Amino acid sequence: AYIKTSLQWLIHNGKWNLNQLMPIDASKKIPFQIFVTINNDLSYVENTTGFNKGQFNDKLIWGGGLGLEIVAYYDKMIKLEYSFNQLFENDVFLHLNLSF
Repeated sequence: AYIKTSLQWLIHNGKWNLNQLMPIDASKKIPFQIFVTINNDLSYVENTTGFNKGQFNDKLIWGGGLGLEIVAYYDKMIKLEYSFNQLFENDVFLHLNLSF
């Protein structure tokens, strides 16, 4: 079983004005939004075969984190996230979704 939850709060909604840099009128103002996110993941794996007895078999596994997202042009995203888990492992991650 796996449950993945995320809460987002919009903290800024605006437009970058690029009048001097862009010759095309449609691209002179870039819409963007900034969000703060909280993530929480839970999972449970039951080992019914008896093989591969690992550290996480038949246990509840938990992880969570805080993040900051910047979304531009409604689908381009940059996300900086701090995540941690029940084993006190933690790290900072950078996610980019800039496909054209």
